[in-house]
Amino acid sequence: DYPLPESFGPRTFGNAGAAALAAAKGLNRLACLRIRDNGIGPAGAEALASSESFPALAELDLSGNPIGDAGAVALARSKAL
Repeated sequence: DYPLPESFGPRTFGNAGAAALAAAKGLNRLACLRIRDNGIGPAGAEALASSESFPALAELDLSGNPIGDAGAVALARSKAL
C-alpha cells in the first residue's frame, strides 16, 4: 500500500493525474478521496469511474472540478465506485 493523503491541494491533478490515480495499484483500503478544485474534466472523471483500484471507497469528493455532464453520468453509472 502507498501512503496517500486523503485530499490534494488545488490545481495539482488534472485529467492526467486522475487517470494515473485510477490506474494505481495498492489503494484497495482507501475509503475517502477528496480531489477538490483540481482541473479534473470529463476524461478524468471517466477514468476514476471505470477504475477498479478503490473497492473500499465510500466517499469521493470532486467538487470544484469541471467534470461536466459526461463525467457526472460516468460516476453515477460506475459499478466500480
